[in-house]
Order: sequence, then C-alpha cells, then structure tokens
Amino acid sequence: MLPRFKPQQVSEHDGKIEVVGSVSSDNFRGQVWLGAKWIGYIGRVGEAPIEGRWFPVGSQWKFVSEDRQALAFKKEEELCLYDGYWGERALIVLAPLSWKKEEFVPTKQWDHEHCGICWATIAASTSMTSFLSSERDIVCPDCYQKYVTARSLAFIEEGPIQPPQTTPGSSAPLRV
Repeated sequence: MLPRFKPQQVSEHDGKIEVVGSVSSDNFRGQVWLGAKWIGYIGRVGEAPIEGRWFPVGSQWKFVSEDRQALAFKKEEELCLYDGYWGERALIVLAPLSWKKEEFVPTKQWDHEHCGICWATIAASTSMTSFLSSERDIVCPDCYQKYVTARSLAFIEEGPIQPPQTTPGSSAPLRV
C-alpha cells in the first residue's frame, strides 16, 4: 500500500497552503519518498494529487503547496502520499484531462518522444502512435490502455525493480 498522510492542521500563510500531519512511512518499495524540501504530491484515493514541498516539523511533516485545493483537506483524512517522480505520473493518470490519439512526426531537430509514464521511446524505429493530453502529456498506447483509460496507478506497485546496490565508490554491483 502507498504511504499515507493524515493532516492535523490546514492553514494559509503568505498565499501558500500549509498542511501539517503525520505520515505512515517515508519510503515505499525500498525507496525513500520523503525528505526535507523534497517535491511531493498528496491526494485522495482516485483523485488528482496536489504538488508541494515537504518540511519536517518535529515528529510530523508539513506539506506546502500553492494549490488552493489543499484547503479542502480535512483533519485526520487519510491521503495518498507520492514522491515527486511517481506523483507526476499519478497526476497524468488521475487529472481530468482530454486525450487524443496522435502520430508522432519526427523533425530534423527532434526524432523521438518518451511516454510520460513508462518512458518507452516513441519514434520511427518503435511505434509512432501516442496519446496526447490537453496538457501536452504524451503516453504510449500500452500505458494509455492499461493506466489512463482505467485510471489505474498499478504502475507504481509494479514500478521498476530496485537497482542493484553498488560497492561505495564503484558502479560495480555489490555481490551478496
């Protein structure tokens, strides 16, 4: 299960929304998702997450956002917590965007694109078909079908396999 954030206090200061609360975990699948001044996202299950920055406050965390929708979060409401990387992808899937099928047309300056979810290459050498959102997000046909149309965040659970640990000062995998 994704890490959770439970607000204790929601306030506004200098045009920014501050949400202070507790987190269930600062990591997910062996990767740290939360740190001082890190970009992150929070949101209700099934809704587009809101971007902000994290700040430690004693044993709790403060999430600071310019998105006024954060004012709607309630005390003790359980919210999904995403790191900056996966939060961007969750936003692509959960935001109310319009999508259209499009053929990628290479130019002299630009010969490929990457899927905004899985980073698959969209180019003449692979598949030229992509889907473009009203916010100019590009996704491959597989991700569009499996995640966007289904509004599924299963790709976070499936996520990349954790890279092998390396010996300090080396790029060689650590043998266990």
